[in-house]
Amino acid sequence: MNKRYTSLLTTLLLSVFLAVSASAYDVKVDGIYYNFLKKVKTAEVTYGDNLYLGDVTIPETITVDDVVYNVTSIGADAFMGCHDLTSITIPNSVTSIGSTAFFDCTRLTSITIPDSVTSIGKMVFCGCTGIEIPVIVNDMFVYLPRTYSGHYSISNNITMIIEGAFYECSSLTSVSIPTSVTSIGSDAFAGCSGLTSITIPNSVVKIEEGTFSGCSNLSSVSISNSVTSIGENAFSHCRSLSSITIPNSVITIGYHAFWNCTSLTSITIPNSVTSINQATFENCSGLTSVTIPNSVITIGYDAFKNCSGLTSVTIPNSVITIGYDAFKNCSGLTSITIPNSVTSFGGAFEGCSGLTSITIPNSITKIEDGTFRECSSLLSIIVPNSVISIGNSAFNGCTSLTSITIPNSVTSIGQNAFSDCSGLTSVTISNSVTSIMDHTFYGCSGLTTITIPNSVTSIESYAFAGCSGLTSISIPNTVKSIGDCILSECNGIKNTIIIKDIFVYLPRSYSGHYSIPDNITTIIGGAFENCNDLSSIIIPNSVKTIGRYAFKKCSGLKSIKIPNSVKSIGFDAFAYCNNIEKLIIDCSMNPNISNRYLNELSIGDNITIVYDYFKEAPLKKIVLGKNVTQIRAEAFKNSRLEEFTITGEEPPYLYPNVFGTQDLSNATLYVPESKTEYYQTTEPWSKFGKVLTLSGETPEEPKKCCTPTISYSDGKIQFSCETEGAKCYYTLNCQDVKSGETKVEDNAVTLSACYDITCYAKAEGYVISDVATAKLYWLTSSGTLETDNINAAKTRGVVIQSADGFVTISGLDSNEQVDFFATDGKALCSTKAVGGTATFAAQSGSVVVAKIGKESVKIAVK
Repeated sequence: MNKRYTSLLTTLLLSVFLAVSASAYDVKVDGIYYNFLKKVKTAEVTYGDNLYLGDVTIPETITVDDVVYNVTSIGADAFMGCHDLTSITIPNSVTSIGSTAFFDCTRLTSITIPDSVTSIGKMVFCGCTGIEIPVIVNDMFVYLPRTYSGHYSISNNITMIIEGAFYECSSLTSVSIPTSVTSIGSDAFAGCSGLTSITIPNSVVKIEEGTFSGCSNLSSVSISNSVTSIGENAFSHCRSLSSITIPNSVITIGYHAFWNCTSLTSITIPNSVTSINQATFENCSGLTSVTIPNSVITIGYDAFKNCSGLTSVTIPNSVITIGYDAFKNCSGLTSITIPNSVTSFGGAFEGCSGLTSITIPNSITKIEDGTFRECSSLLSIIVPNSVISIGNSAFNGCTSLTSITIPNSVTSIGQNAFSDCSGLTSVTISNSVTSIMDHTFYGCSGLTTITIPNSVTSIESYAFAGCSGLTSISIPNTVKSIGDCILSECNGIKNTIIIKDIFVYLPRSYSGHYSIPDNITTIIGGAFENCNDLSSIIIPNSVKTIGRYAFKKCSGLKSIKIPNSVKSIGFDAFAYCNNIEKLIIDCSMNPNISNRYLNELSIGDNITIVYDYFKEAPLKKIVLGKNVTQIRAEAFKNSRLEEFTITGEEPPYLYPNVFGTQDLSNATLYVPESKTEYYQTTEPWSKFGKVLTLSGETPEEPKKCCTPTISYSDGKIQFSCETEGAKCYYTLNCQDVKSGETKVEDNAVTLSACYDITCYAKAEGYVISDVATAKLYWLTSSGTLETDNINAAKTRGVVIQSADGFVTISGLDSNEQVDFFATDGKALCSTKAVGGTATFAAQSGSVVVAKIGKESVKIAVK
């Protein structure tokens, strides 16, 4: 769909929406809606809450509140979209019918319009497919049925062709317009795709907007000398139009007048025209030549855009302004001369890939943004002394341009001004330039050397990036500000570049260790990028800023030190440095270093909080500075620790899961001598296999809590530890206890009547005790159950503990006898309980059987 059709359809759809949604009217009489003009007592038919249908007869007058109103008009959109309206009778009192009054009344077959009607709006019957005869009112041609086929002759009494009268009559092949016609409305023949030729008589003075838009088979047009104006989109999308003669009478040619006339090969613009408006000949791809007269002052935006067949054009001395993209993508244009009269030609020649030479006059003071962008065949250009600025992307992509001299008049060069000029081998920058913007010479791969004048005080990001052929560059000390990556991918430069306190560039071939000078405050982005053989680097305390990509792709870098002075680390400063093994860091910034091979980390004295920046690193050795007070959760969760050193006197607070699930038993912990006991006795530090002083000495082993004893008395399990202040911690388990409901097998449950007990003791300043174990057995009081009632069973608890070759049984009755046997039944000993406890000495590692009453218990002696 072309531009004109899109605009027209949007307008009509909007009209439908407004007609349906607004529903504003003054009165409804006999099914017809009206608005009043009370001062003159007239009424206008309008739309209302419901659509009209069937046969409608409009009366000459209506009476409302005893006042008689003459019906004199049918308003715009009044019957729009009334698909079930079949006929309408209009009285002699009506003098005007508004635009689109009957639009899309698809079943309307009959309409009577009286001679009293003298004014009819545009597109009145558009979409009324049921009307099969032409509609003519007095001297106005209103409507030709869309199904009409072949030639049509307009009668000699017609003076006006209403707007849209022949709209989309696609089978209309030709039409005769008599000299009686003085006015042809906008869009009158729009969309008449079968129309092949047209002659506009001398009586017509103006071709309105969109009159022949979309007449895709119109091949010839004869415009009379009476025509003074060709409206917007008048012939747009007339793709078969190969030639047209515009008479000298024409003063104005509107926007898009010949837009997309792809078969148009040549055109002569008469001397009467003063301006070629916006996109007048845009997309006329077949146009090979054009003559612009001396009367033209302005060539508008997009005027000849995409005229790819245009090979030559002569711009007269009368032209003052050439608009943006005026000749954009005119790929066939090889040369052009711009006269001295022209003062502005913004972006006019972008994409003219065939253009080899152009002369810029002294009248030009600014080469606008994108003026010669992608002029890939442009060999040379002279920038006159009148030019004071070169805009953004002005020569971007001029790959054939080999040299350029920027005169002293130029004070400003824009972003990307010469980017991707791969053929450029030399450039002279004038002393008046103060700033080189970002990407100005980006991708100028043929450039081998460049000298920046003393007038320059700033160079922005990527200014010379991608100049792969550059071997030397001279940057003066006058430069105070340098952006990131100005020499990114400039791998041919052999010398280190430092400007005052700014580190700019290290040769990419540099190998081994490098120490940055102590006066450097800024490492710009990309300064060490692609230094693959750089193995280690020390950044001095003077450095405050590390730019983005500063060390990107330094694949050989194995160790690096970042001092406390650093306040800013740019995005991906260490991207793809995948082989760093050792990092010494004393600043709180996240360095975003690859954790892939990092196995040694040293945290400086100026850091107080260790974050989880290194949680994925397989760290083997970690050193914490003296002032670390916190280690955040999971900070070292994936470490494979061998050594961990804490230099601060106060132990750091640990968030949960600092070391993840790793086994610390093979790792060594180095701590201040004064705190060895704390780390030996406090988890998770006590889980380290060794705890040594910072000097590597083994500290005195801390005292261990005595192993607690477990006994049973008076219905209670008793725990005791001889270490002063010790607290006992126990577990109690029984296989009889089940969680939730359990299915009963054979309607019976065998009870073990046995609890497993473990217990250890903790005390401040002591290592946790060994774990004591015991078993609690539930026995009947006399060794047997004397009743079938389970609720009446009398039981007692007996605790058996084995340690150091002794078996201790508690919970017995006083003087109760306990017999001990070997597993082969041999009697070993009999003893009586004293104070409810019986003790038996046996060989460690043996198994004995203790008989208590009629119950026997097998005991492993520890």
